[in-house]
Amino acid sequence: MDDAPDLRRQVRDSLACAAVRFEIDGAGLGAEALACAAKARAEGRPYAMVFAAPGPPPARHGLQTLARLREENPTLEVIVCGGASDSWEEDLALQLARGDPCLFLKTPIAAGAARQWALFLARKSDAARQARLELEQTHSLLAAAEEARRAAREQYRLLCEMAGGIAHDFNNLLTVISGHAGMLMAGPPAGAKAADSLKEIAAAAKRAGDLTRQLMTFSRKHELHPQAADLSEAVNNVPGWHQKSVPLITPSGGQEVIGGTETILLVEDETPLLKLMHHTLESCGYKVLDSSTGKAALEIWEAHKKTIDLLLSDLILPDGMSGRELAKILQAENPGLKVIYTSGYDTARLEGDFPPAVEAAFIQKPFHTRKLAEIVFDTLRQK
Repeated sequence: MDDAPDLRRQVRDSLACAAVRFEIDGAGLGAEALACAAKARAEGRPYAMVFAAPGPPPARHGLQTLARLREENPTLEVIVCGGASDSWEEDLALQLARGDPCLFLKTPIAAGAARQWALFLARKSDAARQARLELEQTHSLLAAAEEARRAAREQYRLLCEMAGGIAHDFNNLLTVISGHAGMLMAGPPAGAKAADSLKEIAAAAKRAGDLTRQLMTFSRKHELHPQAADLSEAVNNVPGWHQKSVPLITPSGGQEVIGGTETILLVEDETPLLKLMHHTLESCGYKVLDSSTGKAALEIWEAHKKTIDLLLSDLILPDGMSGRELAKILQAENPGLKVIYTSGYDTARLEGDFPPAVEAAFIQKPFHTRKLAEIVFDTLRQK
């Protein structure tokens, strides 16, 4: 790069004898050089080095051109050619926006000097290019690995959530199945075949319950934000929890009505399970007011708040209000209200989102109707 042809001729003559074949362009300072560099980049053959005679200060034309070339191609090697009296290297270094030093050759260029430096810088450029390619490949591999890891983690999270959801829904169904089977078994004696069938239904429900517990254990492995809340501890703090409850089923299989005047607000969004729980509690002598959403439960509360003794609610309700939030609202108006939570989800999964109150009991689905009646009986008789 020189406004005069002398430098171009010297460089061409020197490089023509090199063992490596160089592709050489020549241009004057300024716009012509910038245009040549842009064309080379567009054709996929960016310049590796430039021989330039920019001229000493105060002329800035060549320095500005070199600065632009390095700005557009930071890997460009610069060989500055100047006269023996030129001593403006420091000024040139300040003009070029790059930390690497420039190579200075005195003109006229000694025989073979341009060739030797060109070969050296060409090898350096090739090594740098190869290093950049390997670095880019490494970055690409790392990015692909990270993306695969994120995708796998997301798939695992979705799988855990799906497993927890299946376990929840299946627990509701199992509660209905085992509940009705239990009522039939506790009713009038059935024929031998019917009794055997009921026993098989009850046994199958128990085995299915074991499978849902395995699903819940799997879903529990993906807890992103575990919190220090212990639902089982809250249950254990209920007075008399470990004491034997009053029997609700006689040895003869008949159902014993034990209730009194207590009124229960029952909140459950699964209609078959709601009917089963309602029937079970009514059979025990309780008055039952039921709803399938938190909003409907609040409406019932407004109409019957003076007579309701117990809230029996699923922790997760379909209208966005949790059973815990519902209990908080009701207990703000009646601190003496007793509360029992139910859920088909694993308690460990619910701890963070639904920290329990100490005064609340909990019953895990699937449950036997006898177990439900015992917990209600014990909770209502707490002091």
